[in-house]
Amino acid sequence: MYVAVSIKRMERQSNAPARRTQATFSPVNMNRLAKFLPLENVVVGLSVTSKKRVFEQAGLIFENQNGIARSTVTDNLFARERLGSTGLGEGVAIPHGRIKGGNVPGVVEG
Repeated sequence: MYVAVSIKRMERQSNAPARRTQATFSPVNMNRLAKFLPLENVVVGLSVTSKKRVFEQAGLIFENQNGIARSTVTDNLFARERLGSTGLGEGVAIPHGRIKGGNVPGVVEG
């Protein structure tokens, strides 16, 4: 399970300073990512105000589309995020987690 999130909107709403890291968004890197994230599993335009809300929405979407319990999704996303930031820079992050027996990549962009 992969969840890609744009956090720019959340940063603006919270007035928090943007954290910048160096990331390379080359066409080659984006094409590699696209192999794992089919277009039909991408959702854009969610109105969210926090990382928690993004994870909750991702859980709801995965539950509705794939029958995976939303708590399983959100718990796995938070567990992975506790290991270290999944931020790529420029306000983009790819929170992700592994669910035993699950092989459903998807993207939720807020």
